[in-house]
Amino acid sequence: VVEGIYSMEGEICDLPEIIRVKKKYGVSLFLDEAHSIGAMGGTGRGVCEYWGVGTKDVDIMMGTFTKSFGAVGGYIAASKDVIDLIRYTSPGSLYATTMSPPCIMHIMWVLSELKGEDGTGKGKQRIKQLKENTIYLRKKLAEMGLQIYGEPESPVIPIMIYGVGQIATFSRECLARGLAVVVVGFPATPLILSRARICASAAHTTEDLDKALEIIKDVAKLSMIFYDSPKWRAPVLKAPKKFEEKVHATDSIFSGEEMVEHSTENGHTVLPRAAPDFGRFSFI
Repeated sequence: VVEGIYSMEGEICDLPEIIRVKKKYGVSLFLDEAHSIGAMGGTGRGVCEYWGVGTKDVDIMMGTFTKSFGAVGGYIAASKDVIDLIRYTSPGSLYATTMSPPCIMHIMWVLSELKGEDGTGKGKQRIKQLKENTIYLRKKLAEMGLQIYGEPESPVIPIMIYGVGQIATFSRECLARGLAVVVVGFPATPLILSRARICASAAHTTEDLDKALEIIKDVAKLSMIFYDSPKWRAPVLKAPKKFEEKVHATDSIFSGEEMVEHSTENGHTVLPRAAPDFGRFSFI
């Protein structure tokens, strides 16, 4: 079970490699395209089109009409046997009412536009504009010194906040300046991996994006989340001259194994210590 675009990471699944593993072990593949349908690929057909992979290699494809389509409901595409089984056994299919005709017509109109059947070319232009907006927004956020996750072409853009106490500050201060943002914390993310999640849109103009970036920069400075900015990064502290002998731990619980041993002037010895490798973390 994989996602086309992972909603909290902004990462695009490596579908060709996943299909290779699927075929190697003879398993079924379920693809959730909630965030990728209508956003990825030359005509918005999702990650299969993005990677140039045939949909026949995916056993079950699921998506929603609530995001790129701006409607309600969703879909499941699979073999006739699978669809029949779902229709006969799923409570959502057995007991729920059907979508309203206006919603169905709206979805059909979006599909028609994406496929270019309306003759306007607007669908293809929207996908192109979304890609340009995504790359522009990601580039500017990274240049600002913010830590962002995901692929360059992924319209789901997580801005890392980390600290639990900064979540409400970031959200409220952005809103006070006229920008509504979605912030996400535990249990949707690990406790110390809180973030704000921005989703680019083809409807955004460059002026819209620049205004949002201006507000984000202002609030990020207030919240102290410029983790990747040399200007705001804490200076590297040099070890005192008394730190002499370097030893290597063979059973260190830390990811970085280098340890130091320090003998004090009065003959006492400080136990060897190692600095943990925080990976993508950096602290002010």
